Amino acid sequence: MSEVSKEQRLDYALRAFIYDFCVVRSDSGASRGFLSSLERMANDLGSTSILVKTCQAVSYITHGQALQWPHLVYDAETIYHEVLGSLAGAIEHSTSKITKESKFVAMLLGIYEMSRPNSTTNRDHSIHASGLGALLGTGHSPLNLLNGLLPNHLSEQDEDSRSGKACPLFAMPKSNDQGISLDNLILQLDLLWARYKTLNQPKDYGVLRAECTAMLHHFEKWDNSQAPEARPITVATLSPLRENTNISVGCWSGRVDTYSDIYIASVWNIARVAQLLLIVLIEMISTDLNDTYISADHMRVAKTAIEAIIASVPYHLTDSLYSFLDGPRTGITEPGRTLGGLLLMYPLYIASRVRLIPEPVADYFQRCLFWIASNMGIGQAELLATSPDIDEGSLRSGCMIIWAGFLI
Repeated sequence: MSEVSKEQRLDYALRAFIYDFCVVRSDSGASRGFLSSLERMANDLGSTSILVKTCQAVSYITHGQALQWPHLVYDAETIYHEVLGSLAGAIEHSTSKITKESKFVAMLLGIYEMSRPNSTTNRDHSIHASGLGALLGTGHSPLNLLNGLLPNHLSEQDEDSRSGKACPLFAMPKSNDQGISLDNLILQLDLLWARYKTLNQPKDYGVLRAECTAMLHHFEKWDNSQAPEARPITVATLSPLRENTNISVGCWSGRVDTYSDIYIASVWNIARVAQLLLIVLIEMISTDLNDTYISADHMRVAKTAIEAIIASVPYHLTDSLYSFLDGPRTGITEPGRTLGGLLLMYPLYIASRVRLIPEPVADYFQRCLFWIASNMGIGQAELLATSPDIDEGSLRSGCMIIWAGFLI
């Protein structure tokens, strides 16, 4: 067999990146996809463009780590540093076309940093998140991507953006949300957390707790308003294993769900994590009021959210969900697209930090994070699995990078 040339390796790397990370937006608008227009732009710009080189670097770093091929990681680092210099020059001498390319590149450099091996430099994705926010004109907070008037270059296919209407980032197909959007709920949740940090009077804590409880009902209304085609479908129910410790990734007992699209699956998990954070806030307020009682309703919401996240793990991480279900319960042996792990790792981390969930579940989520790092080459997943407390700024930066992928 003849040796593969460098040009062929780079071409394979680009193809692998597109397969691993790009999901085309649906014509009906039912799904935003992820990096939906990147493949077209990469083809237009050509193999020597900064965009294509960045895609190749991300592909090399993720596959190099997953396959334990150091030479790929070395090649990734070489391309990465080359791209950094080229990006600075492109921004300085920008045209409208290069500026659009630069937004892609800034976002992909963030993914690259999140994929690097677990080390102290693994939080450098925050630098790229800030740069991405500056290029997008949204600032550094991912919340500024929500429910806004999206720039035309990010939302060319959105009818609402062309008409000047607010276009939610997390929009489900054919939902009957009755004015309750997930974007708005997340923004309101952030405001509740901000208010909590400024309270000092017992009566204010009581008022805020009542508002948090009311918001839980709004989340329930949002859930109930979703159309059947947007809902998860249970395709299997796994029976409990005799040995209930160190359960292999994907093999936790209970239901296994599938989704129409990875974007839809991600939106559901974002909603579930938001509800868990709301319950955490209610619990903290109750502690401040010397009231440690957690209502059965709150426990039910937390249990439902955790079970749904667990049920989504095989869908996110397997190459073929049905082939996985037909095999033995020994874990996932055929990893799916890297995007699945990227979208799942923050919900897993945040859920694992919720005090209400059982310790075996938290341990399982940590094993899932280790698996994502080892099998999908996303180094930050290992950092999330091993670090008890990741600073809020780092998490927000990661969300900024990932959520931007739904727009471009």
